[in-house]
Amino acid sequence: MLEYGSITYGLFYSSWVASNAAAYASLGFLLVLIIENKFLALSIPFLLYLLGSFVMGAFSITKFRFADSVFPFNYIQQPIWTAFIPFLFLVVLCLILVIIVSKRMDNIV
Repeated sequence: MLEYGSITYGLFYSSWVASNAAAYASLGFLLVLIIENKFLALSIPFLLYLLGSFVMGAFSITKFRFADSVFPFNYIQQPIWTAFIPFLFLVVLCLILVIIVSKRMDNIV
């Protein structure tokens, strides 16, 4: 990406971090709508980030850790597709939660 210029790299990298932040924020928001304990609902994305990275490290699948997905700079250079796997997991999780919330809203109305 640096061969296209530092501004292009900066825009691409910042949009990648922003899309991951939006996925974690959406996860927290959707969990607040589902779980009555607000503290627990807002803690789950943070715990997923930390504990998921720890568990993946314990099972020697470090290339799919959440921390390495958001900030893909590590001591070992990896293919770029490895950063998309945890992000796609978060997106699918958010889509499942959207379906659950929409079904609950249909029952309320």
